Amino acid sequence: MKKVITICCFFFLGSTTYSTLSACTCAVQDNFCATARSSSFIIVSEVLSIQAEEYTLQVAILENLHNSISADTLLVTGGNGADCGENVELFTVGDTMIFALFESQGAYNISICGLHYLSLKNGIVSGEIKKNLDSQSFEDFKTDIAACVNITSLEVRDPPSAQVRIFPNPSQELVNIELSQGQIEKVEVFSVQGQLVDLLDNQKAPSLSFPMKNLKPGIYLFRVWQADGFTVKRVVKM
Repeated sequence: MKKVITICCFFFLGSTTYSTLSACTCAVQDNFCATARSSSFIIVSEVLSIQAEEYTLQVAILENLHNSISADTLLVTGGNGADCGENVELFTVGDTMIFALFESQGAYNISICGLHYLSLKNGIVSGEIKKNLDSQSFEDFKTDIAACVNITSLEVRDPPSAQVRIFPNPSQELVNIELSQGQIEKVEVFSVQGQLVDLLDNQKAPSLSFPMKNLKPGIYLFRVWQADGFTVKRVVKM
């Protein structure tokens, strides 16, 4: 895992030179999905104003996606890099952004420790959403983000070696789950809100059929466990 150290060294005031030394050290996740945590406040917002000298943004909250903030507008705190806060001058007044914020002592902050922002324009989310995905419809993003914050962020593992296939999808009665190699250890089914709603455990099989009769129509997140990790797939029950 990469580490980032940012050092702020010199600034000038009049004819006098001052020196400061501060450092920010943090584990870096290089995409939004890997950065998001179950404690994150994920909001859709419009940038109303930027106070660069104070390292803050004033934003209007358009929609809460994860962990609600009961306010119409919000002051978001960034920083100068050395204090682990994001540079607010990356943004422009009028931008519609998706932020993953963390709360500390009543303040909402955007950090450089990971990727905490994406752009939203004309119904398309853009930016480093997750590995090999830099553009997605907003509706698909809202569905998939639950897998990031409620599942993936709680258990960090290397990607599994085998590919997972789930079919038919959508389905009414059952879905078939197959691995390209190895064995399925267990299958967990989550609602898009992150609640565990069904489970098949102790399987030890390269493929299996999963009954859908206990699930209401809707979208679900299937977490398929293998010996060396898990894969999350979206499945629609008709």
